[in-house]
Amino acid sequence: MVLKVGGFDELCSEFRARRDGMDCAWNVIVSVAEARGLRGLGAHGFNEARVKVSISSDPELTCEYSGIHSKTSTPLFDEVFKINYQGQPGTFFESYLSIEVLHDRGILPAKLVGLLQIGVLDVYLSKGHMMPMQWFPIVDVYSDEPAIPTGYIRLNAIINAMDEPGAVQNDMPEEERSRFELFEVPRLHACVTATGMYNIIFRIYCGRDLREMDSFWHSADPYVKIVTPTGENRTDTRANDLNPVWNQQLQVPIYEPSFRQVLYLEVQNDSVTGPDLIGRLLFSWKDVWTQKERFKQPHWYDIYTCPDKGFLVKTRDNLKRAARNLPGPLRIKKLPGVLGASGGGSFEEASVYCGRVLLAIEVEDREGGKQPSLAQTDMKAKDCNLFKDVPQKVFFRMQIMHAQGIGVPTSLNLTTECYAQVEVTIGRKTMTSRAVSCKKASTGLFEWYEAVELEADFPYDDKLWKWTKDDYDNGRFPSDFIDEGVPDVWIRVFRCSGVMSTLGSGANEATRSLVGFYRSTLRDLLNIGDPEKTPWTDAEGTRRMETTSVNNEKRNVILNKRDSSLPSFTLSASEKVPDEYNPAKGKAFKPSFEHPPWPCDETKHDDGRGNTMSMDPYSGLQCLELQRDKACATDPQEPVGFLWVSFKAYMPSREQCASAKKGPPILSPFTKYNAVAIPTPEQLKSTARFSLRLHIFQAKDLPAVNPEGLAEARVVASFCGRKLSTHVIHKSNSPTWDTTLSGGDFMEIEIPCLGWPGRGEGYEDVDDGSKPMSYKVLAREDDEETWQNNYAMLRAAPRIEVRVVEELGGRDVTLGRCFVKPEECLHRMGDPEWKELFKGNPEVDEGRILLSAVLVHEKDPMYKLPCPELTPAKDGKDIVMRESRVQIQLLGLRDMAKHLKLNNPRVYAYIQTTDRWDGDPAALFRSKQSKNPTAENANLMEQAELNVLLPDDVDFAPDLEFVLEDTSMWGGKRIVGWGSMPLGDLFPQGHADEGGEDDVDDEDEAAAARLEKARRKQLFKDLVSELSSAGTITAVEAKKLERNFLREQAAMDAFRDEHGIAATPGPLTAAFDLYMNAPSDDQFISRAESFLLSSQKKALEAQQKRQHKQDEEREKKQKKEEEKQKKKQEKEEAALKKKQAKEAALAAKHDAEFEKERQEHDALEAEERELGGAGALEVEDTVVK
Repeated sequence: MVLKVGGFDELCSEFRARRDGMDCAWNVIVSVAEARGLRGLGAHGFNEARVKVSISSDPELTCEYSGIHSKTSTPLFDEVFKINYQGQPGTFFESYLSIEVLHDRGILPAKLVGLLQIGVLDVYLSKGHMMPMQWFPIVDVYSDEPAIPTGYIRLNAIINAMDEPGAVQNDMPEEERSRFELFEVPRLHACVTATGMYNIIFRIYCGRDLREMDSFWHSADPYVKIVTPTGENRTDTRANDLNPVWNQQLQVPIYEPSFRQVLYLEVQNDSVTGPDLIGRLLFSWKDVWTQKERFKQPHWYDIYTCPDKGFLVKTRDNLKRAARNLPGPLRIKKLPGVLGASGGGSFEEASVYCGRVLLAIEVEDREGGKQPSLAQTDMKAKDCNLFKDVPQKVFFRMQIMHAQGIGVPTSLNLTTECYAQVEVTIGRKTMTSRAVSCKKASTGLFEWYEAVELEADFPYDDKLWKWTKDDYDNGRFPSDFIDEGVPDVWIRVFRCSGVMSTLGSGANEATRSLVGFYRSTLRDLLNIGDPEKTPWTDAEGTRRMETTSVNNEKRNVILNKRDSSLPSFTLSASEKVPDEYNPAKGKAFKPSFEHPPWPCDETKHDDGRGNTMSMDPYSGLQCLELQRDKACATDPQEPVGFLWVSFKAYMPSREQCASAKKGPPILSPFTKYNAVAIPTPEQLKSTARFSLRLHIFQAKDLPAVNPEGLAEARVVASFCGRKLSTHVIHKSNSPTWDTTLSGGDFMEIEIPCLGWPGRGEGYEDVDDGSKPMSYKVLAREDDEETWQNNYAMLRAAPRIEVRVVEELGGRDVTLGRCFVKPEECLHRMGDPEWKELFKGNPEVDEGRILLSAVLVHEKDPMYKLPCPELTPAKDGKDIVMRESRVQIQLLGLRDMAKHLKLNNPRVYAYIQTTDRWDGDPAALFRSKQSKNPTAENANLMEQAELNVLLPDDVDFAPDLEFVLEDTSMWGGKRIVGWGSMPLGDLFPQGHADEGGEDDVDDEDEAAAARLEKARRKQLFKDLVSELSSAGTITAVEAKKLERNFLREQAAMDAFRDEHGIAATPGPLTAAFDLYMNAPSDDQFISRAESFLLSSQKKALEAQQKRQHKQDEEREKKQKKEEEKQKKKQEKEEAALKKKQAKEAALAAKHDAEFEKERQEHDALEAEERELGGAGALEVEDTVVK
């Protein structure tokens, strides 16, 4: 059972990520004001009082003392104790502050007046990381009455991490010093003043496989010790026993308020030189109280510890302790030179298995009853009869495929090649693979394709984990055994010498070094999903059971064939592995994924529950992301790598385990198959060529390695040994590339795949084909099993590595990287995703990058088409780019650091739109230089506008970046610092996820409908699986029923979407609904009988297909006729309009000619009138004359 202490694991992970696994540093400040009502231990009835403050993880190295206050029971200490602690967060937060009030006796050892324990975790999780000044009772936890206060002390405690802002006290706060209180202390028992009183009862049953502490006798003398704030208790010692049985009950009082929430359970070795810690468990009092029913049940708890320290580290610690224990002025707090700096310094996983302990915890409320007390009693025999039944034997088989990214250079100088080896440990049993070299140097892959096995026995209780013969025959196995019965699985990858690995295990272990490790529960490694939500119920009662049937996800748990004592694929002593299963047999080996080279014949290898693929090595295949600690020989700036494995567990029945105790032993069914290599995807002919299109948009918050602090970043993508790179963006820590890496080396990449996920010439018959979907979810419901196999093979493909690099000194330096899973790639351009960048430790963020990955199959019509120009898009639509103005009001600089030595600073503000930060003058603003009133607090007081094109979606919005430049007295310029501001926060339309309540309601309804549909689908699967297990229908008929049920559901959904009303349920859906209301197997089979008759079904399908085709042709013909009529009408209307336009033009022409003739006629008449007038005047003149 895995223990998690509330707040503890989260804080440890946070600090490890913050410091990349290196040691962290904290300031621990304890301000002790005064003490009152102290129990007098001196001959005069008072005390020579002094205070000792220490941290429990190393009290000798962290202790601080106050001065001595003579002859007083109310000393006014008025002192501040400051301890600088450096170490791992796990060790620090599990410890507590110990404040001891001592009676000093000169050269004699001091006597303890009283003790207060305050948990480091409790202080740090308090508001402001501070426990305020208050009165605390002190007690003598080592006396016969550990609950009676021996005085009271007033103090506060503060814990600050060195790298976080916070007040650090160097002296007593003035308001606390001048504060005066009249405090009369009655000598009260804690049960009078406590707000809550409890007995916490630890029932310690037994231990198993404890660590050897005596290397000569290969044994130990273990006992269990409980450590709480109000006392300690322990069991008896069991001498020379690595599987001790205690059957004792330890009772410890708990009073609230408790200032230390962490409770310790330590397994110690009772040695003549003193107790040696075997292992430790941590419990939180809050968790035990809030989950009383869970802790009340007996559970197995695994104990781990860190590897033993080396000689130098032990020597350094011993010298430190000796130096700190010197009297007076001779005390040395810090060792010089190598002794002070040697050892440790980084995170080390508690990976040494120390065994298991079976225990239960019960909380007894004593409010208003008998007082809590310490007690140790032996439990009754009837309550101790646990896990004494026959152990459960399990055979584990791990299929190791390949590894990526672990090709670290060797330092052994024994071979030019780098070899790798995998080791698997469960409890004290280990299985090891052979050492292999990196055969494909271009891809960096180590290929094993081998299986290793391990046999182990585990304690079992037939009463707690009841597992009957009927359960076994029907494919049911207990969930609790999977979750609690087996310790965690540790997988380690070593770098080794190929020569030494052949010389024996001793030589191999002496020369190999650890690369990375992975810790997993058995359930996660088997990849069998979560346990059933509802317990299995039958005549035997209610139990947590799971079922393996019809090749479901739980088939990696292998059981015997129904009515047999052997699995369905077992070979007899005289049988050999068939040649068609062995890749080394040449022509006889002709596999494909339809006819794989492992037992899968439906007539011979069916286990009676529909499982025919129990030996499928690709079933449950998963990629493990390896982890590391300081023991790993890997570059901190490089990732540890990935390992592809699958896991199986064969569990014989309880009857077999019992009979094997006296009869013949149970033999492994895997041994003969392990001698044959696992076929690779290439040998299975299950590969295909793809082209990779990696759309790179932008990155944010990148680090930089150059002295200026502004990155010269480009992106390098690697996949299966192929590489492509983007262009460089100069001087920007939030660069925008907007480019696609495709073609060239990213064409014709061969990776595992069963075939093209498309249909016909496109994706038109896939639901909602307009939207890009990943290969993982592109499965159609009518051939789900094929799609699941396809997805399993895609998971065997290596990861796509995306690195952001900067060139420095002629080499690429990694700024950050991320990995993309091929099985989660899209088959069309889709919405990009932000991915966190890291260097070596995935928990340490180094910025983020916005990208989208597309894998196009060679049979896809898009495969040979050129990649379109990249534009920001979402939901299949291009993002509109708008002309925008960014207004900047630059007020000035404040509180710039003195060590920067600013002389005449100025600020650049810009939005990167080109390859250079200053390439677009419209998007760049340069302030004036100013050192008024000072360069560190220069007033700039300027306003500017930047004119840029910005996307309409905030997810694609760039950052507004700032650069601080300083000019020296001699005219030299240097970049002092930089910063950025996300423009998306300033967009008026806000973020895309800010929808209204109506949208949320619609989404909720849609989500509820999807959940209901998935629930009905699962219920139907469970029904047919149950019928198939019972032999009512065959596995083939079960699959037919599932396909027809899914088709009916799809037809009903289409009808509802088209007409807006619910469709009439189909016959199979109606039969299922009636079954759910009134379960009856016979009635359901009777109603679904028509779907089980293949000939009638084919005829019906053919008729429906013909009818559908006729309807399509009729609709197509009608549509074509309508289009023809429409075109004819449009043509006639166009001709009529053309004729009318021609007639209008002709009429206009006639009118113009008529108007012209009229004007000419009028002009001629006017001319004639003028001529006639002139002639008459001439005649008149003649007459007069």
